[in-house]
Amino acid sequence: MRVLLIQPPVDLFDDDEKQSMPPLGLAYIAAALEQAGHEVAILDCVVAAFQHLRLLLDGRLRHGLEAEGITRELRTFRPQLVGVSNLFSAQSEAAHDVCRLVKETDPATVTVMGGAHPSAVPGEVLTDPHVDYVVQGEGESAMLRLANALPHGRRVPDDPAGLAYRDDGAIRVCPPGPPLADLDSLPLPARHLLPMRHYFRYRAPHGTVVRRHPCTNVITSRGCPARCSFCSIHTVWGRRFRWHSANRVLQEIDHLVNDYGVREIQFEDDNLTLNKPRIREICRMIIDRRYDLLWTTPNGVATWSLDEDLLALMRRAGCYHIAIAVESGSQETLDRLIHKPLDLRKVPPLVRAARAL
Repeated sequence: MRVLLIQPPVDLFDDDEKQSMPPLGLAYIAAALEQAGHEVAILDCVVAAFQHLRLLLDGRLRHGLEAEGITRELRTFRPQLVGVSNLFSAQSEAAHDVCRLVKETDPATVTVMGGAHPSAVPGEVLTDPHVDYVVQGEGESAMLRLANALPHGRRVPDDPAGLAYRDDGAIRVCPPGPPLADLDSLPLPARHLLPMRHYFRYRAPHGTVVRRHPCTNVITSRGCPARCSFCSIHTVWGRRFRWHSANRVLQEIDHLVNDYGVREIQFEDDNLTLNKPRIREICRMIIDRRYDLLWTTPNGVATWSLDEDLLALMRRAGCYHIAIAVESGSQETLDRLIHKPLDLRKVPPLVRAARAL
């Protein structure tokens, strides 16, 4: 089956800066589909027209490929199934616009939307007639089951876990199955389907701190056991913390360093340091291989998992910047409102230790 995975244009608000990094969620799904024999392409609408901005009526700026360019790509590849990423509620309009363009180009094309927003409100997303399915949670298994079923005339796979769809006008929401236990069973993200040289050229990664280029992103774990009231990542990854082994992480780093010349990595895990033996092993392996590689944690780390010895080891392995996620200076607010498992008394000595390295 021909499957096109699309990262939509991004709507920028106020002082938002233009950013563009490989959409690893789509790259993981693409790799799983390719491994199963499907023909796959990825269209990142942001990097495809990185310099293009269009002013919307409400003052936002839409960053990326215009409708004409998206339609041209659809007509060239002629997908039978299109998956559209929608990570954030604030970006939903652009994602729905892409689904509309898909249906206007060929009404027979099946559209799927996935990501944090549709995972949280699948029924709301399916009120849009241009969206045929929603994938809730992790995308690899559900997208693969759907892509395998559709060519055989089955609208719904035998195992519909994680899918939401319309059935004779009624919206059916099938809860996700158990999250993938062995992340090492996944193939490496399909970066060969992405224009990596363009990401390197535009030098616009997430976060504000980059010392070396080429710089790219890596995700080595999924899930979070914490129950912070502001966070919705559990709707995608679940609450069980799972991880790639240190050997698998180093396999991916080898690939990036040797095949793409990467000199800096942004670990976009939500909890890179939560499994302390694993992060220690990763750091030691990076040191032993003498990559001369720098790395950061722009999404923050589980502050309660840090200690001075671990910080020193991370620094030796090339880490020069960490985001310490505190959220509030009030312990009562953290405990009663945010429900973050953090003892604020631990933060000042950690900050002093980090700054001294």
